[in-house]
Amino acid sequence: MAIVNKRLGNISLIQKYWSQGNITHALSTMCMTKDQSTIMDVFTATFADGVSMVNLTLDHVVAILPLALNLIKAKFECHIQTGLKTIESIFKKFAEVI
Repeated sequence: MAIVNKRLGNISLIQKYWSQGNITHALSTMCMTKDQSTIMDVFTATFADGVSMVNLTLDHVVAILPLALNLIKAKFECHIQTGLKTIESIFKKFAEVI
């Protein structure tokens, strides 16, 4: 139960920053948690389906790509799929720039 509560606390904090429009701080918080399940949950709800790509900048992408790469290297299929979908969404949004 402690793991679930910690995960919920991390997601709540990230969501708070995100809803305030502070994407940079939300991404920094994800980097600091180093919890792949939390990152997967956030990416699934946002980047993996291309839902929240509107406010992203290339600076944000620099923080997202290492997190997505870590998901791709994970041992769980759901983590890998989320990492791949996240990167696919980023490539679609920034194809002309990249």
